[in-house]
Amino acid sequence: MRGRFVLMLLALAAALLLGAGFVTLVASAGQASAAAPAISGVATPRIAAKPTTPAASSAPSATKAAGVSQAAGVSQAADASKAATVSTVVHGSGSGRTGESSAASGSTTATETAAATKAAAATKTAAAAAAASKAAAAAAAEAAETTKACAVAMAYLAAHAAPGFAHYCRPGALQTADGPSAAYTCVPGVGFTCPDGRAEIIIADPTCAASYENEASNSYWDFSAAGVIAPGAVQNGRTWDPYGECPA
Repeated sequence: MRGRFVLMLLALAAALLLGAGFVTLVASAGQASAAAPAISGVATPRIAAKPTTPAASSAPSATKAAGVSQAAGVSQAADASKAATVSTVVHGSGSGRTGESSAASGSTTATETAAATKAAAATKTAAAAAAASKAAAAAAAEAAETTKACAVAMAYLAAHAAPGFAHYCRPGALQTADGPSAAYTCVPGVGFTCPDGRAEIIIADPTCAASYENEASNSYWDFSAAGVIAPGAVQNGRTWDPYGECPA
C-alpha cells in the first residue's frame, strides 16, 4: 500500500514535469511564430496590433511641420527685410536725387543771378555812355552855336564900333568894376587899366545881341573924364547901354 502511494506520487510528479515542459514548448513555439513574420514578411494579428506606432510616427510629422512653418516664417522675415532694404535704397536714392536737384537748382539760381547782375551792370554802363554821349553832343552843339554867335558879334562890332578898339569874344564869366557883365568896353586912363592893357571891347555872352550892340554904341563915349560909367548915363545925347541888359 505504501509502495503504491509512492508510485502514484512519482507518476504525478512526472505528469507535472511533462505538463511544464509542454507549456514551455508552447511558449517557445509562440515566440518563434511571433519572430517568423518579421523575417518572412507574413502579416499576423499580433504584429498588426501595435498601439504605439501611430503616435511615434505623428510626432516626427508634427516636428517636420513645425520646422516647415518656422522656415516659412524665417523666409517671410527675410523677404520683409529685403523689401525694407530695397525701399530704403530707393528712398535714399530719391533723397540723393532730390539733393542733386536742389544743388543743380542752387547752381542755376546763382548763374541766373550773376547773369542778371552782369546784364544790369551792362545796362547801367550803356545808359551812362548814352548820357555822356548826349551831354557831349549837347556841349558840341552849344560850342558850335557860341562860335557862330561870336562870329556875328565880331562882325557887328567891326561894322558899328568906333575905330581904335580891339574886339574880343570870350564866352564865360566876365567880372568888371560894376560886377559880372555880359560885355565890357574899356579905355585905359590915369590910374585905370584894361584887362589887355589897351582900348578894347570884350563880349562874354555873344548869344545876347544887346551885349555887342550896347558896346558898339558905348565905344563912342568920351572917356577923358575917366572913372566907371553907370548904365543909363547920358553924354552928348548918347545913353550908356541904350539896348538894355542881357538876362542873367
